[in-house]
Amino acid sequence: MKQAIKQMAGKPFTILVNETAATGATPEALELANEYNEWLNQQALIAKAVVYSEEVFKQIDISNLPARKQQNIRFFDDTQAADSWLAEEINLNRLS
Repeated sequence: MKQAIKQMAGKPFTILVNETAATGATPEALELANEYNEWLNQQALIAKAVVYSEEVFKQIDISNLPARKQQNIRFFDDTQAADSWLAEEINLNRLS
């Protein structure tokens, strides 16, 4: 993922994270995920949509990934709604 973002050379982008197959995460994995989000905060991220199948996984991530507080992020339970929101955010970014 980092490589793909680096290849965009500073161009604005959105991310859709599909966590519907997630079964949990170790403390080490959550630490790495937070470090990744710290890096992501330094990139040209317009918005991030995260899709969860279970509320508990969303709450675990919210509690353990504080770096995401700086992001324009929304949580969804289906990818279609997430895609629609990301499209709206892209359009808003173009207008500003």
